[in-house]
Amino acid sequence: GGGETLSPTETTIVNDGSIVATDPGGSLTINNSGSLVNNASILVASGGSLSIESVVTNAATGNILVTGAGSSLTLGSAFFSPYDYYYQNEVYGYRYISDWTNLGTITVANGGSLYLSGDFTDSALAGIVNQGGTIFIKGTLENAGSTLSVGAGSALPDVVLAGGVIMGGTVVSTDGALLTGSGTLDSVTYVGNVTIGGDYTDVTVVGGLSVTGISGPAVTSL
Repeated sequence: GGGETLSPTETTIVNDGSIVATDPGGSLTINNSGSLVNNASILVASGGSLSIESVVTNAATGNILVTGAGSSLTLGSAFFSPYDYYYQNEVYGYRYISDWTNLGTITVANGGSLYLSGDFTDSALAGIVNQGGTIFIKGTLENAGSTLSVGAGSALPDVVLAGGVIMGGTVVSTDGALLTGSGTLDSVTYVGNVTIGGDYTDVTVVGGLSVTGISGPAVTSL
């Protein structure tokens, strides 16, 4: 149990061996000010938790596995730190973003959780394999010109908005589970069932939303 934070001063951390987080209930955070490149193996299992709050690159040889109930991995970070003053009802501050890219394989399995923070593109999702885990979108998915397919029968069957943003493009959701969490759809064409979650679920629409049934005409446009 307990948590540990590693804040090395190196501009770039290169993993050519193994990073392991398997302490049940424990957490490990890596937040160097530069980047982390994974050329080898990252394992999160047995209820452990790992957050990499740096610019992350999972190289073509990189293999990341998140497996087991209670096990979680967060890639990237994005948070807003406001100033102490307001102007015309707007708060001003800094937005800190650590992006991530995936050229290798990321597997989330057996009840594990993968949190995608920072800014990332649709192509980064191509190497993610979902084998009974859940993927949470916490950051911003740059989806313009692309199609994100989620839900039962897709390559990413369990994807939920978790305060994140999907910007542009088309989202195909076969079961509506994507919107059972909270987040923002910005100028998105949505194909599939719309199922808004229960209490404390808040889905924000920016720039209009076109909704089309899986096999039918558009049912609404907001």
